Amino acid sequence: MATEEDSTEEIVERCARLLLSDSSKALIGTTNFFEKLSNNRNPRSPSSENRLSCLLQELLAFKRGAVVDHLLQQIELSSPDLDGSKDVGLRRLYLCKMIVALSENEAVAKYCVKEKQKARNIARALLDAQAHLLQVIPGQLRGKGCPLDQSLGVNEQGGEKYVYLNLAVENIKGFANFCYASKTFRLALQASDDFFPGLERLLARSTTKHASAQLLEKTVKSFLSLMQAVCRFEDSQDWAVDKRIIRIHAELNRLLMMDGVTESFVGDFQTVAEVVGGLQCPTSRDMRKRLAASGDELRQFDRRIRDTRDPRSAKKLREQWLETAKADVLPAMTPLLGASLGRMPGLPPGLVQDAVEEAAKALRCKKGGSGSAPIVCSWERCNIGSVVQAGRPFSKCANCSLAFYCSKEHQKLHWGIHKKQCRAQTSD
Repeated sequence: MATEEDSTEEIVERCARLLLSDSSKALIGTTNFFEKLSNNRNPRSPSSENRLSCLLQELLAFKRGAVVDHLLQQIELSSPDLDGSKDVGLRRLYLCKMIVALSENEAVAKYCVKEKQKARNIARALLDAQAHLLQVIPGQLRGKGCPLDQSLGVNEQGGEKYVYLNLAVENIKGFANFCYASKTFRLALQASDDFFPGLERLLARSTTKHASAQLLEKTVKSFLSLMQAVCRFEDSQDWAVDKRIIRIHAELNRLLMMDGVTESFVGDFQTVAEVVGGLQCPTSRDMRKRLAASGDELRQFDRRIRDTRDPRSAKKLREQWLETAKADVLPAMTPLLGASLGRMPGLPPGLVQDAVEEAAKALRCKKGGSGSAPIVCSWERCNIGSVVQAGRPFSKCANCSLAFYCSKEHQKLHWGIHKKQCRAQTSD
């Protein structure tokens, strides 16, 4: 298996070979490798963000999309509708997890859903996987052995109490990434009656009360990214509010109040405090009090939005919440900023919008975007950074459109590596 110390070309070659081998052990090992890379990113180090982006883009460009196309085909072939089985199976869960890991990069996510039928297939696969996970998670949390496919040879996975809960949280990241990338994907989610009830079940106290602070923090960030995605687009805004996404927002506040989670996010709050003058950074204790109050306000806010006696006020409140929810600052900061009602603690109301915009810029520079791996120059030694840091789009390879460059010079420098992938036969 590849290691983090290997060059980008070496990692891509090894991972591509493993993913194209159809070995379930190789699939799970490679998936866990990318999850580790993602989890080990230093949020204050743009270079670590850009390294992951470069790896994901190069894996996409490998033989003109051969790896991603193969994974998408495997997901479709393993569909319960096609094989006649109601059991999703561990292999299909990890196929979804691998696609989700790749979709952290904007270029990969858009490639996966560039065709409407592919977008529908991915939505169906993630929904099926999530439904299966929600069935087995309660039993696994109680210590009940969950049946795994023995042919996978990964019995140790069953011994990890939160392996299925972690898979479900990874799927939330996938829902967010593909919602950003495709209207067809968003519409496919809206056709499911179980999507939002499933989200609420995943956040239930019985599911989250014993989870580690690290997993809870990951859960909060994944859900906030999904909230931002569905609230950003007009075709999904009303659907999200009607399905009571604000109640989910309130449940996230509860998770943020748990030991170890608040402390982690207070560090992010300090990043904003450095940028926005006059914003006092609270202690963890004060933050928990604010989160508790904000959770109550959110539930009340949800009721007021549905008040049919005053539709004009309800509409205004809905627009106010949506405007806050789709702000770029949301994925890491919304609960901590108390933005549930368009307010930020310790900040005069007139400065709210400017503060949110400035905080968003600061987080984009430090974190590389809204919780995902942004597009970067495909030449590994480029020091320009991502499109977010450069503040402009990058050009594509004119032949395959799967490699990105900040300049013609870097495209020429990368050609020695890229040409064997660019000239490869297009995968079916």
